[in-house]
Amino acid sequence: MKNINWKGVYPAVTTQYFDDMFINIEATQNMVDSLIKEGFDGITTLGTVGENCSHTREEKCVILQAVVEVVAGRVLVTQVLLKQARNLPLNTLNCVKTSVLMA
Repeated sequence: MKNINWKGVYPAVTTQYFDDMFINIEATQNMVDSLIKEGFDGITTLGTVGENCSHTREEKCVILQAVVEVVAGRVLVTQVLLKQARNLPLNTLNCVKTSVLMA
């Protein structure tokens, strides 16, 4: 298992949306990229400000994969799994696991 250095700052990144409330993947990726370039040590996505509970499992997978793609191994990506995660279908947890392994 990889030894993870948990030191530093891991801001919780909010998912960006278009005016019609559809997820804006490009704007979300641009925000993540900007934070990395500013020197943050990691990224936390789908935080506890309601995003984790309000997105479908498919949306969560799209967001996680988009974040992992733009991070491209530069910093650690974490994802908040709330208590409700115990009720998530297995394929949602597999998406999270796959995204973490990709990071």
